[in-house]
Amino acid sequence: MKSVDPADSSSAAWCLRGTIAVYLWFILAFVRWNETYWRMNIMRSQGQTLPIAGLLATILVAAYMVVQLHGQGGAIAESVDLRNAATAELRDAQGQVVLTGSFMLEDEDDAEDVERKASLQSSSTGTQASGVAEVEFAREKPVEQEVEFTGRNLQAGARYTLVVDGHDVLAGVAERNGTIELERNVPIPGAALTK
Repeated sequence: MKSVDPADSSSAAWCLRGTIAVYLWFILAFVRWNETYWRMNIMRSQGQTLPIAGLLATILVAAYMVVQLHGQGGAIAESVDLRNAATAELRDAQGQVVLTGSFMLEDEDDAEDVERKASLQSSSTGTQASGVAEVEFAREKPVEQEVEFTGRNLQAGARYTLVVDGHDVLAGVAERNGTIELERNVPIPGAALTK
C-alpha cells in the first residue's frame, strides 16, 4: 500500500473547506446571538464582548490551521532538477536525519532511461532502518523525473520526508509494519512540456 503525498491539492482544499465551515458556523451563531443580545438591550453596557469573541475565534482557527500545516512538514518541491543529485536523506517530522546515502549511476540495459540510486542507511548505531531512493529520467529530452523511495524498519505511523540535495521531494507516513513506499513524478524546471 502506497502512502499518499500530503502536498497534493486535496489537503489544501480540505483545510480551506474546514476553515470556511468554522467561519460560517461562527457567523451564523453570532448573528442569531447578536439579535438576542440587541433585544435584551445589553449591548450598551458590554460593547466590546462581541468583537473580542470574534477575534478569539479567528485566532483559534488560525492556530489550528498552523498546527495542521506544520504537521505536514516542509513544502514539497513542485519542480526541481534531480538528474545530478548527490545526496538523499530521510528526515522525521522534527527534521532529524534518520537515513542518509549518496546517489550512484545504476547500470541498466534500458537504453531509453537513466537511473540513479541511493542506498540509505541509519547514521545511528543500533537501528536496523534502511531504504532506497531512486531517480529515473529519459536519456533524451527529459521533461520529468520519476522519484521513488522505499524504506523498512521505520517507526510505524511516523511521518517522514525524503530530502534530495536540500529539496523536500516526497513525504508520507510509515505503515504499521514499519515500511514506507513513496513515488512521484517531478517536473524538470525549464524542460519543454511537449515531447
